[in-house]
Amino acid sequence: MVVVLEKLVAKGRRVHHARDQREVAFGLAALSTKKEILVNILKKGGVRTLAHLLKSSSDVEAQRFTALALANTACIGNFKLDFVSEDECLDGILSQLRNDDSDLAVRQYCAMAIGNLTADFETHDNICARGGPFALTYFLKAVAEEKDVEAAIYVTLAISNLAMNPNHRRKFIQYGAIESLVHIACWDDWNVKCKALTALRSICMSYELRAVVLKAGVIDPLVIISRSENKSVLREVAAMFHCLSTVAEKKNEISDRALSTIISLFFQHDYVIERHASSTIASLTEEIAMHQRFLMESGLDHILALYKICHVDAKVQVMRSLSNLSRNKALHSHLLSPHILRAAVEGLSTLEMNCQKFSAAFFANLTVDPASHALIIHEGAICPLVHNIMVIGEDIVSVEAKRYAALTLANISSTTDSHEIIVQAQGIEAMLSLSKSADYLSQKNVACAFANFASNTNIHFNIVKKGIIQSITYLGQNKDLDIHLHLTAALRGMSVNTNISVKIVQEGGLKILLPLLLSNNALVLRDTTACLYNLSLTTENKLEILQVGCIPLLKRLIEYDDSEVSGNSCACLTNFAEISNYQFSIASEGGIKASIIAMRSKFLELQRKSGRLFSLLCACNSNEILNEIIENEGHRFLISFLTSHDSYVIHSGVLGILNLSSYKEYSANIGKTDLLGLLLNIIRSEDLNSELRKMAMMSVVNLSDNINNHLAFVKEGMIDAMTSIYNSPAKQMRTYAALVVANIAKNMNMSQVVTNCPGGIESILHLARINHSHFHRNVLGAIASLSF
Repeated sequence: MVVVLEKLVAKGRRVHHARDQREVAFGLAALSTKKEILVNILKKGGVRTLAHLLKSSSDVEAQRFTALALANTACIGNFKLDFVSEDECLDGILSQLRNDDSDLAVRQYCAMAIGNLTADFETHDNICARGGPFALTYFLKAVAEEKDVEAAIYVTLAISNLAMNPNHRRKFIQYGAIESLVHIACWDDWNVKCKALTALRSICMSYELRAVVLKAGVIDPLVIISRSENKSVLREVAAMFHCLSTVAEKKNEISDRALSTIISLFFQHDYVIERHASSTIASLTEEIAMHQRFLMESGLDHILALYKICHVDAKVQVMRSLSNLSRNKALHSHLLSPHILRAAVEGLSTLEMNCQKFSAAFFANLTVDPASHALIIHEGAICPLVHNIMVIGEDIVSVEAKRYAALTLANISSTTDSHEIIVQAQGIEAMLSLSKSADYLSQKNVACAFANFASNTNIHFNIVKKGIIQSITYLGQNKDLDIHLHLTAALRGMSVNTNISVKIVQEGGLKILLPLLLSNNALVLRDTTACLYNLSLTTENKLEILQVGCIPLLKRLIEYDDSEVSGNSCACLTNFAEISNYQFSIASEGGIKASIIAMRSKFLELQRKSGRLFSLLCACNSNEILNEIIENEGHRFLISFLTSHDSYVIHSGVLGILNLSSYKEYSANIGKTDLLGLLLNIIRSEDLNSELRKMAMMSVVNLSDNINNHLAFVKEGMIDAMTSIYNSPAKQMRTYAALVVANIAKNMNMSQVVTNCPGGIESILHLARINHSHFHRNVLGAIASLSF
């Protein structure tokens, strides 16, 4: 046969008569049907001979046999690139496709040749460089008009193969192939339908071209074609819908015109159709606007039915659809059906990682609503979620699946009733293991869960025992603001327990909190300062907190423009100021001025806390600090607090006055004001508690011990007031009142006033009867003065 081939190849280049050309073409066509001789046709120059015959012969029969031989020879697997390198041959084939006068069968075989050649990706550039897309589109339009089924099969095959190359798809759009492909896809022959749909799908593999295909009106033809019972056709229809459904701006249009058709493809008992149909629904449900339409079509019932019978790939897409639907809060009541929840729980337990991921995302979206928590827990979702988090190996459970599982547990843990169930299911251990993850979002979800768990005092010891503080310390290395918010909330929640607050400091909790004091975010600062306040309530922690340098930072925050941050900072420093050794440190770091600024606040709570701090600083045994208080008129703010309607503010004012007046050299500064009348009002008030009245009385005693204040006492009528208090039933108040009278009586310039006051002498004698040396000294001094 090789000899025969060589003779035919040589003869084909010489003959010019139609009969001889027909004979050579027929011989080569016959040889091309034999697989073992195909390579030799190419190697012996047969392709050049065929190209010469195709171009030079005017005999239709000869052209048909030539084109058929070329189509057969184009099947050679490893030599297609050599075939298309024959420029004369490729040009001749494409020119036949473009020639309206050529015989239809010749053009049909030429299309078959191009279809066979384009099965090899390496041939595409050569064919396109020679105008292949234009020639194929030109012939396609002619075939669509003639309704030639055989020709349509070959040309659509060629377009489908060539459109697999992303570099050449747009050319078919430019030359107008879409409308003809859509038209051919509506023909009755199922083979033509499949080939046309395959060609369309190949073009649509480029996302930017899908909108053009949709604009050409492909949806309605697809709906009509879907009525076929041929599985091959339905596979192409489902695949086409899957491809087009990814166009964001066309999702609603596809849903309006083809949703019921797509749903009907669910139950064709074909794996490929189910996979593409379920993927289409998953893509469409990304558009929230179509969700209501999906419900109207009983979509939930259908995808749930599909989930029970379909292959695992379709199950993944069903769960993806449910996770998309769960983004719509309006659908949550429908999605909380026990059947759907059980399917999602089953999805968590599958070995398919994407199914695990979408199931977890479904629950994460649902659990945003606290009303769903009880139902989800009842259906047994907690254990699979915990298991997926704890599994080691990203080839078993993906990072995303763990992330969504952690988010679900974090959402559920916002309900305190769920904590015990999560703890029993080893949810704490799961979160602790995930805290070491390199995934930022997983760490964020873990931190959120920690904050929720820490809000429940009943489980504090349990979670601390399991190591939550160490995990919080580790997560604190992350610089993300949201993670810091959750961590500080967690530490704040646990720090209310005295024993745990000591453990927080011992295990490095201050390393997290201290840098956060430099934050400019009010939410972070609120939790941070509140946590430090709780920690500073414990004596063991105070020195540790001071040593890390918190005082300057807290002082700065007293002046922060958020009242809660300022109040917490004041309260924290107040805890330190209750220990006299720390008062100077706070005051010397600017605590005096900062406190005075906060005392001016319009917020009552901040006035209370800053006033309390300032009143304690007034006890600082340092002339430098006390002078600063007087210079900044801090005593006047304390006096103004005495006029408040709030008993806590009054208490701060009285305590500050009491502390300042205990220093004799400074009592004159405050005694020159209208303070005595205000203190007297507090002493006489029946609305204030006895402790506060007692402190006010002690302040009067301190002020009376300074001779420079005595004239003010006389002018304010304090001696008469004290003698009247002396007659009250309260024993301690009587003693203080008598002591005030005795202090004034020691002043020889005022002794006559005491003598003339009814009960003045009796009150001094009352002190003489009390077995206390201090009182006796005051009595002796007073009597000595009165005796002159």
